[in-house]
Amino acid sequence: IVAMSGGVDSSVSAYLLKRQGYSVEGAYMRNWDTTDENDICTSNQDWRDVDFTKEYWVKVFTKMIEDYENGFTPNPDIICNREIKFGLFLDKCLGPMFNAKWFATGHYVQVDHIYDRIKLLRGVYIAEDQSYFLSAVPEEKFKKAIFPFGKLYKTQVKSIASNANLVTANKKESMGVCFIGKKKKFAEFLNQYLVTKPGNIKTINGRII
Repeated sequence: IVAMSGGVDSSVSAYLLKRQGYSVEGAYMRNWDTTDENDICTSNQDWRDVDFTKEYWVKVFTKMIEDYENGFTPNPDIICNREIKFGLFLDKCLGPMFNAKWFATGHYVQVDHIYDRIKLLRGVYIAEDQSYFLSAVPEEKFKKAIFPFGKLYKTQVKSIASNANLVTANKKESMGVCFIGKKKKFAEFLNQYLVTKPGNIKTINGRII
C-alpha cells in the first residue's frame, strides 16, 4: 500500500514501486474534514479512503491546542506520523482491510536494517530530508515500511513524474499544516480555538522583558 496524498511525491512512489514489480494499491488517509482541490489520482483505479478524522482530532489536534495554551510550540506533523500515519493507518493497511505486505510513503528518508535493529536515516537530499518528522515513530513500525526516495533528489522525482506523464508532475506542492487551508494565517487559525490574553515574556533565565 502506498500512502497517497494527491501530490507528486506519493504518485511517483507508487510509480517506482510498480516499475520494481510490486503489486501497488493506493490509500488516502483522511484526517481533516476537507476535500482535495483537484480530486485527481494518478492511477486508473482511484485510491481508497481511510477516515481517521475523529482519531486525528483526539490524538493530534486537541493535544496541539493544549500545548499552545500551555506556552509550548508543538509540531503536529510529528505527532500525526507517530499516532496516525505510522500508527493507525499503517496498522490498517497491513491488517485485514488491505492485507498488504508493505507500507510505502513518499518521505525523503532511509532505513537501515542492522542485525535486529532498524535505524532511521536522513535522505541523501538534505534540503528535503524528513527524518525529523518521523523521529517519534517507534522503531518496529519501520519493519514493513518502504521509502523509495531515500537516495533520490527532488529534481529527479519531478523528472520521473514528467517523463511518466503523471498528472501531478506540475502540481503545486502544499506546504505547512494540512488543516489550516490556503487562505488563513496560522495565528488567525489558532484564534478560532484559543482565547488570547496578555502575558509576560520571559528569557530562559526567568527575566521578564
